[in-house]
Amino acid sequence: MADGSAEWEQRISALWAEIGDHDGEGFVALVDGLAAELPQGNATALFERASARDSSGRSDRAVPLYEAALSAGLVGERRRRATIQLASSLRNLGSHREAVDLLTAELDSRSSVTGSAAGKPTGGRMPTRVPRASRRSASAGSPATSRCRV
Repeated sequence: MADGSAEWEQRISALWAEIGDHDGEGFVALVDGLAAELPQGNATALFERASARDSSGRSDRAVPLYEAALSAGLVGERRRRATIQLASSLRNLGSHREAVDLLTAELDSRSSVTGSAAGKPTGGRMPTRVPRASRRSASAGSPATSRCRV
């Protein structure tokens, strides 16, 4: 849970599970309705609104919301996803260098804290091989991975 109640988190997760049942604008409106239940400027609400626009093919409308969510103090897994999704949106809009810089900074911050999967510093480089289990779970289509368009 982030800034919403457990019940709110369940409702936003359920809505994401139904994304295919709605057209883009309809889905955005539903997410906006749930986000409006949180305080104005809430980082979680901003992130969910950005993700809805991004998933509806509106990267141009998602970017300022991702940036606002990060500026508002988004934390945890949503902060990481916002960074990755923002980079993807920037890439879609032709801002390739900015996208690479965001991803590099994210990788550097994670590797400086946790190191690579083998416990060794990565030096900011991506691993050359992804373990088979990671590839399988990444393609499983969970709401978290299906929302990322990287």
